[in-house]
Amino acid sequence: ATLWSTLTAILKNNIHNLQLCSRNNLIKQAIYRLRDANRHVEDAILELIVVLARHSISVKELKSLMAALKGENSTWPKYSVKLLAAMRQIINRDQTDASVFFNFSGRRGGTIALPPIRKWPTQTGFSIVTWFRLDPLVNSGSTKDLSPYLYCFQNGKGIGYSAYFVESNLMIETITKPKRKGYSHVVNHKFRSRKWYMVGIVYIYNRFRRSELHCYVNGQEVSHDDVSIVSCDEPFHKCFIGSCPQALPSTVFSGQMGSFYTFIEALSNDTMAAIYYLGPDYRCQFKHGFETDVPLSASQEKLLYDGRLSTAIMFTYNPKACDQKLCLESSPTDNATYFVHSPHAIMLEGVYPVITNSFQSALRSLGGIQIIFPLFDQLDYNVYNASKENDNNDSVPSDDIGSMLLSLLCDLLRGSTTCQQQIVQGNGFLVLSRLIEKVSPASLEDSTLDTLLMLGKYLFSSPGKANLLNQWIDHILLKASLWIHTSAKVQVKLFSMLATEFVAMPEQLSLHMIDFKRIIGVPRLMHILKFYYWCKTTESFNAKELSGQIN
Repeated sequence: ATLWSTLTAILKNNIHNLQLCSRNNLIKQAIYRLRDANRHVEDAILELIVVLARHSISVKELKSLMAALKGENSTWPKYSVKLLAAMRQIINRDQTDASVFFNFSGRRGGTIALPPIRKWPTQTGFSIVTWFRLDPLVNSGSTKDLSPYLYCFQNGKGIGYSAYFVESNLMIETITKPKRKGYSHVVNHKFRSRKWYMVGIVYIYNRFRRSELHCYVNGQEVSHDDVSIVSCDEPFHKCFIGSCPQALPSTVFSGQMGSFYTFIEALSNDTMAAIYYLGPDYRCQFKHGFETDVPLSASQEKLLYDGRLSTAIMFTYNPKACDQKLCLESSPTDNATYFVHSPHAIMLEGVYPVITNSFQSALRSLGGIQIIFPLFDQLDYNVYNASKENDNNDSVPSDDIGSMLLSLLCDLLRGSTTCQQQIVQGNGFLVLSRLIEKVSPASLEDSTLDTLLMLGKYLFSSPGKANLLNQWIDHILLKASLWIHTSAKVQVKLFSMLATEFVAMPEQLSLHMIDFKRIIGVPRLMHILKFYYWCKTTESFNAKELSGQIN
């Protein structure tokens, strides 16, 4: 256990080591060793699997993970509950963690060198947007001597724009005249190492007064100031991402960076917030809504995909559009070019792209959210009782396994529009209700009901989920055959929630364009009463058949 824990500690937050383990399929090896491990080693191995899988998990590794949950002799594997909990941790990783990014080693000369830019936009204003994560400094005593650059765009005389870090502060520098000290603005935010941030720098051009500088962190404006915009006709020859022209060890960026965008217009507050909502993995051209798996509201879709943002891209570089050391410029081909010659950049000295595979991505390659459904066939299986490890390894029915499986399903639905579409297109809730009907009513406990009701509340409060919500109501919430044989306590709780929570949500239902009276109205409830809760005479009452019903 100590060895596994030590390995986990070494791997945490070390991109290079995590990449080495991913390339050598360490997750698969760890899963194989779970079968014969004791309780303490189990915990250590599962912690390692979570760390590795949150960084990257291949299709074969996910397949091994699902196979490890297959029961034998009507018994779940002894580590099943812990493994399901670990899978939820993997799925619910921080949504601001990037899975595709540039890694900057911090070595001398470590930068992305851009080709010369013919003319920098002035009268339209411009915006720079990127995600980044700082590595901790090895020698914290020398922080005052370090000023790692986020970007630097200058002409031969040193006139231009740059951004660099001084300890935990980001300085935005604008130099408008040669051989003179430029104007510096401190972004009103403290940046911590090992945490992803989206930063947006917006210059607004004003003809009759000083122009404006607005700084955004994670989609929110944190500071602004008046500033002069550079006005010159000379090409910008010194253009770098991750360093200044000298690229000394004290000025190169050390950490990770996502896609880098420059727009030829000043973006608004709402647009910046919408871009942040897309997350650090977004690397497309703002052309179509299906470019992202992130659920968006109607207003966000309009801001991002009305065509204006796409045509405003001056240049963009992303870690997936790379060929060896060449980083391809990825703006729409219809957009005007601002470069003197070829727009492609070069990655130098220890700068390389890192492409990982998320749980959701691997799940899609395996066939989608439907591969979770066969596990519901095992709800009646016994679960190994760790507290009785020395008492003949007894197995006992689990009260939590159904809730854990449903929670896993709900986490996938909440975080992915693709999973939601798969459920709608494949009648997923109908399949799920049929699978649950086949198992013992004892498997449907309070915790299981709570999980299903939480999913319902999420669907009610999220616009654009009408089809999914319809299926959930028809096949889960109001399917009496699913609940009739559960305990009276569960049934009372279900109908109490229906009366107090969901019936009191007509506004949310109208948002989904759902006919409230048709779906949850009196005829539906009368049908349930007639066929599931009605007894004609005492002679026809059969306690065995109606076990658990409310009379």
